[in-house]
Amino acid sequence: MRAPGRRLLAAGAVAAAFAGLLAPATFAETAADAPALVNGVYEIGTPEQLLYLSHHYGAEDVPKTGYYKLTADIDMAGITGYEPFGRFYGTFDGDFHSISNLLIDQPGIGTVGFFTHLGDSNVQAVIKNTAFLDIDVRGGQTTGAVAGMLWGTIENVYTTGSVVASDHSVGGLAGRIPVDTSGTIPEPDPAEAAIPTIRNSYSLAHVQEVGEADSQGGLAGRVLNPRTVIENSFAAGPVDGYTRVGGLVGDLRDGVLRNSVAANPIVTGGSSVNSAYGRVLPEGSAENVLAWAGMVAPAFNGEPVTESELQSVTTYESLGWDFESAWELQTATVDGAEVTYPALRGFGPQPYPFDFTSFSSPIEFSITATRTTDSTLTVEIGDVTNDGATARAAEVAIVQSEAMPGDDDLAWRPVGPQVFDGLEPATKYTFWAKVRLEGGEESGWRFAPLYTRYALSDDPTPAHISATVTEDPAHTVAINWETLDIGLDQPAVQIARTDTGNRKFETVRGTQRVQEVHMSANEGVLDGIRNFHTVHVDGLKADTEYVYRVGDLEAGVWSAEGRFRTAVGQNQDFSFLYYTDPQVQDDNAAFIRNMRTAEQEHGDEFAFTLAAGDLTEKGYAEGQLDTFYGGAQAGLSERMFLTVQGNHDRDELLDPHFDFPDTVFENVWSFDYGDAHFAVLNSDRDDPEELAAQVEWLRRDMARARQTWRIVTFHKAMYAATDHVDDEDIDRLREYWAPVFEDLRIDVVITGHDHSFSRGFVRGGADATPASTQRDGRELFSNPKAPLYIVNGTAGSSKWYKRIQYDASLFHNVAPDYSFIDKSSTTYDTVLQEQSYSVVRVTADGRLSIDTYAMKYDRDDPEGFEIEPYLYDSIELFNTLAPGRARR
Repeated sequence: MRAPGRRLLAAGAVAAAFAGLLAPATFAETAADAPALVNGVYEIGTPEQLLYLSHHYGAEDVPKTGYYKLTADIDMAGITGYEPFGRFYGTFDGDFHSISNLLIDQPGIGTVGFFTHLGDSNVQAVIKNTAFLDIDVRGGQTTGAVAGMLWGTIENVYTTGSVVASDHSVGGLAGRIPVDTSGTIPEPDPAEAAIPTIRNSYSLAHVQEVGEADSQGGLAGRVLNPRTVIENSFAAGPVDGYTRVGGLVGDLRDGVLRNSVAANPIVTGGSSVNSAYGRVLPEGSAENVLAWAGMVAPAFNGEPVTESELQSVTTYESLGWDFESAWELQTATVDGAEVTYPALRGFGPQPYPFDFTSFSSPIEFSITATRTTDSTLTVEIGDVTNDGATARAAEVAIVQSEAMPGDDDLAWRPVGPQVFDGLEPATKYTFWAKVRLEGGEESGWRFAPLYTRYALSDDPTPAHISATVTEDPAHTVAINWETLDIGLDQPAVQIARTDTGNRKFETVRGTQRVQEVHMSANEGVLDGIRNFHTVHVDGLKADTEYVYRVGDLEAGVWSAEGRFRTAVGQNQDFSFLYYTDPQVQDDNAAFIRNMRTAEQEHGDEFAFTLAAGDLTEKGYAEGQLDTFYGGAQAGLSERMFLTVQGNHDRDELLDPHFDFPDTVFENVWSFDYGDAHFAVLNSDRDDPEELAAQVEWLRRDMARARQTWRIVTFHKAMYAATDHVDDEDIDRLREYWAPVFEDLRIDVVITGHDHSFSRGFVRGGADATPASTQRDGRELFSNPKAPLYIVNGTAGSSKWYKRIQYDASLFHNVAPDYSFIDKSSTTYDTVLQEQSYSVVRVTADGRLSIDTYAMKYDRDDPEGFEIEPYLYDSIELFNTLAPGRARR
C-alpha cells in the first residue's frame, strides 16, 4: 500500500518540479543576512541566513565551532547557490524545524552533503532535531543527504527526497564514515576519539548511484570506523546501486549496526546486494537488524518482518526504541484503512514511510536506450520474466520523470521502442516503466538512469599537449595532444632546434584516433568524445633543445610553442622533477600550488618530469584529466614527461594521452638518460604470472644496462610504514620483486601510492642502512649494498595515510617495524598532511641526490600557503665506481 502524496525522488527532482514554474532565486546576501547571535546561539530562520552561512562558513560571524539553531521552517524552493558547509565542528540544532526543497547540485564532486564533513576524528560535532524534506543532493564519491563524511552525531534527523551520486559511498544520511582524520586536526588519543553515531533517525530518500562503484545504503554508504554506532533507526526509500548495496548500509567494514529496520520497497544493484546491508566484514557487526520480508532485493539478510509488524509499536519496542522521549506512533489512512507507523517526536505529522506495492511483483524486465542523436533517446524494455520464467509483454508504459510517476501518468502502448526527443546533450534522465503481460498481469515500477549522447564540437584548438619520454629520449620524442573536433585527420608537428641561428621548422605528420570518453566520474556513461593525436619524431640530436607546435595541416590551427631538451649522454649532469599521487578530482588547487612552486624554484634545471602514478582519482574520467592538465600543463610545455601506471590510472586514457612504449605489458619499458638506466614497471599487473613475466623482462633489460645508476620506478610502494604495508597486493610485490631488485643491484626504487614520505635502504625485508656522513647539508651514503626505496608523499591533497601496526610474520620480506624507513608518519597517531615534490640530480662524478620539498597550500587563498615551502629531506648516494666499470 502506498500513501497518497508520498514522493520517491531521483536526481534532479527539485529542479524538475520548479522548471517552468519558478525562476531560480539567488540572493546577494550581505552581512545583515548573517545568523543572529542570541545568548551564544546563532539563529537561522530564513533562506538568506542559510545561504549566508553556506557561503561564509568559517568567517568570524559564522564560526566552524558555533552552536546553530533553526528558528523557523525554511523553504529553499527555487533557490540555487547553496554550498555545503565545510568541516563542521559545532552543533546544528534544528529545534524540530525543517529545511525543505534544498538543492545541492555538485555532480561529480567528492564529499557532498548538507555538511561536507560532520566533525573530525577528535571532534564530536552534532546535528539534531532537523528534518530535510524533498532534499535533492547530487554529487560524486562520498555523498550523503546530511553529511558526506561523518565522524560526529546525527540524532533525531530524517530525510526525504533523493541522493544521487556518480561514485562510491552514497547514503540517505551519510556517505562515508571514515577511520582516518580529515587532515585539519591531529589524530586524538583513543580515549578522546569521536564516536560516529546515527541514532533515532530515518531516511525515506531515494539513494541512487549512477556509475559503477560500490557502497550504497539507505542510511550510510560505507562504514570504516570501528567506533561507529548506527542504532534505533530505519530506512524506507529505494536504493539503486552497483555493488555492496543495502537497505541500511552498503559496506559495513567495521563498527556496529544494531536495533534498526530496513523497510525499503526495493534494493537493486549488480553484486553484493542485500535487503539490510550489502556486505559485512568480520570487523563489522550487525545486531538485531530487521528487514521487510516483501522487499524487492536479490538477496536477504536481517530478520524478516511483515507489513503488519512494521506498523506495530511492539516491533520497535522489542528493539529497545524509546517511545517516551524519542519516537511516537502516527496514523495515516492508506487504501481506506487506518494504519500506524513510527515517527520522531517533536516534529508533528510526518510522511507515511512504507511503500508495500509500487515495486513488488514477480515480473522483471530491463530498460535500455539507443542514443540516436545528442537530444534523442529511443527507450525500450526487454528480458521480461515472470517468477523467473521468460514471459511475453503485451503493453508497456514508459515515463521520463525524476519523481516516480503516479498511475494517472500512464499511457499504455504496444511493446516497442519509444522515442523521447528535445533532451539536453550528455544529461542523465530517469525513465520509469511498467509492463502488462498477455494474460493481463501488471508489473510494479522499474526505473533506470539513461544518458543522452554528448554534443559534437568543431573546435580545432589543440589541448592537453605533452612531449613524452621514449625508449631513446636522446634521439626520439612522442608528442601528443587532443582536439574536440573529431573531423581533424591531418595531425602534424612543426619542430625546430634552438641552437641554430635561424629556426628552421620541419613538419612531421602523425596519426589520430577518435575515442569516446567518460567526462564525468560516472564510469557507466560515455558522455564525451575526443580526437587524440600523436606524432613520433626521430632523428633528433642528443642534448639539444627543440621548440615545437602542434596542429592540423588542413585546419591550419596551431598551438603555442612548447619546448623540450633531448637526453644527455654519459658523464653529463642532469636533474629531473619527481612527484606522485596528485590524484586530482574536480579541485586541483593544491596540485597547482605545488607545481607552480616547483617551477618557480627549480624549473630551469629539470630535464624531464617523472610522475609515479595516480594522476587522477578516476583514471577513466577525461574530465578529471582536464583538471590534471590545469596543474601540469606549464611543466609539460617545458620538458619531456613520463608517468607510471597507478592503481587509479587507466591505460585506456594513459595510452592516447601519452603513448608510452609497451613490452610484456602496457607501460612496461625502459630508457637511458645520462649515467642512469630507468626501468618502468606496472605494479597494477600484479597477479603471480604477470609479476613473474615482468621479472624476466627486467632481468633481460638490466643485462644490457651499462650506466652507473640503475633506477626502477612503479606506483605501489613496497616498503613504507603506512596504510598499505600489509595489503595483499603489496605483499606479492615484495615476494616477487624484492629479491630480484637485490640480485640485479638496483640502486633506487621510485614509487608512490602511500601519500606519505618514506625512504630507506631495505635488504631481505630488513634495515640495510649503511653508515652516513654529512655533505653540503645532505645525508650522504657511499656505495650502499641495498636498494633505496622512496615514496615522496603526495603532490595533491586527496588523502594522507598514517602509520599502522601489522604482524610481520604474515608477510613476505617485511620487517616488524619500519621506524627506520618512515619519515613523515613518526607516530601511529600523526601524519604529515602537506604537498611535496622532489628534485633528483645525477652528476658525472658518481653522485645521485634527492631533495624533497614540502608545503601546505592555503585552501582559502590559492596564492598563499598555510606552511611555506621548505626542504623536508635531503639525501645523497655516492657510487665510487666510475661509469662503465663493474658494478658492486
